[in-house]
Amino acid sequence: MLTISMLTCTAVCRAGQEHTQRVTTTPSQHCCSCRERVQPLLGSLCRGVGEPELMQAVSGLLAGSAAVRAAALAALPSVPLLAEGVTPDSGEVLAVLALARHDVNEDNAAAAT
Repeated sequence: MLTISMLTCTAVCRAGQEHTQRVTTTPSQHCCSCRERVQPLLGSLCRGVGEPELMQAVSGLLAGSAAVRAAALAALPSVPLLAEGVTPDSGEVLAVLALARHDVNEDNAAAAT
């Protein structure tokens, strides 16, 4: 199962960044330096996300890196259900979205509200 944070890390690594760690849901800090290259890809992928894939789409909000969480937040408005203002049925998705509103990174917390 691919998550937004895994995709971010993988795409950045393919962009030529040196990456010595195994790709996980918490990529190393240097993997997030090319977010501007990855962001359009994330938005494009999120445009195809439906209710069954919603948890994978929000999983990037749980990443250890603030930059990965920011990239996931920036991509979420491309998810059709969220763009239409539909409240997700999944309690797990709702919990992750609520956690994002209290991110330790002030910019991320503000973006999530």
